[in-house]
Amino acid sequence: MKSIAKNDYFTLFPNVIPVAGYNRSCLVDLYTHKLTLVPNDLLDFIRTFNRKRSISENLSMYNREEKETVQSYLSFLLENELGTISDSETIGGLLPLPEVYRPDSRIRSAILELKAGSDWDVAGVIAQLSELGTRFLEVRFLDVAAFKTCASHLKNALTKSMIESVHLLIPDHADIRKSIFSLKEADLRFSKITVYNARTGFEPGGRPVNLIFTRQQSIEHSHCGQVSPAYFAIGTGTYSYAKNFNTCLAHKLSVRADGTICNCPSAKAGFGNVAGTTLKKALNTKLFTQHWRTTKDQVRICAHCEFRHVCKDCRVFKQDPADPFSKPSKCGYNPFISKWENEPGYVPEQECGIFDESGDFLPDQQKLETLNRKLWKN
Repeated sequence: MKSIAKNDYFTLFPNVIPVAGYNRSCLVDLYTHKLTLVPNDLLDFIRTFNRKRSISENLSMYNREEKETVQSYLSFLLENELGTISDSETIGGLLPLPEVYRPDSRIRSAILELKAGSDWDVAGVIAQLSELGTRFLEVRFLDVAAFKTCASHLKNALTKSMIESVHLLIPDHADIRKSIFSLKEADLRFSKITVYNARTGFEPGGRPVNLIFTRQQSIEHSHCGQVSPAYFAIGTGTYSYAKNFNTCLAHKLSVRADGTICNCPSAKAGFGNVAGTTLKKALNTKLFTQHWRTTKDQVRICAHCEFRHVCKDCRVFKQDPADPFSKPSKCGYNPFISKWENEPGYVPEQECGIFDESGDFLPDQQKLETLNRKLWKN
């Protein structure tokens, strides 16, 4: 690290968010969309290093051995462009990013499921979603017949709506290529098209579109709720949203293939059918929004995880279906040992402590200290 002047001050960049975990911590850079894993000691240093005092004044608070550690931490943060050294006026002007999130609509995103026999009014539902301020729409065609029957109705309905972006999921079939070309040329809002159960890829030509092919055979509900680093969302908007709302359920509405209105299509609870209930009436049901404010800081196990502010939640598939704050059942990460289930040395968190009568998880600190020393001895 360069020599420190008497009036030098240090701070993390405002876009770098420290997130403490049980076993290690994470620095989330909301601008570069990168995660930097660090020991908890480094996060303790960041918390205790007073940005209102100069670096020299801060260092005077430590003994010689501690001072060497602190200087190494400063070097690491500067080399990785996570913080900066400057004068007091500049440092004072680097204000923390606001964590408040004010939704611009009651329903931000919606999912519609369609299959052969879905006889409800697609155009009418899209008009209602538009009135609710919906910006993003995902349409899941569960079979080819539904796509052939409903695609043109969908296209016509969208031309009169305020929906900005549409993601289509379509099963592979020999007849769909021409239809996909027609759809994506007709409306720029078809921003993403996923062809599932795909045997091979193809290029439909014309206007570029985000066209994805997957061998996944089905888009049934059992495939929902997967937790993986591949689904981490790192950005200013997603971070502030996750700090205030549930990333699984908040400001989302779904209509299942039979017309049932629900918060998430995988959830068992329904709030009427579009044939006889308006979306607004279903949304005004208290139970519809009861978990919209459940954040990862409240979820068992997840509250100890260093990835909790970038990880998408699932309140439908849970380890304990009866507990609204239970960990997602499809998450294979144990934050007490920093291991994913496909990594050597992984054990489930149930072997790292106990659940008390209230459902809270109590880590066995002595056992974990021994286990982590063995796992991370190198």
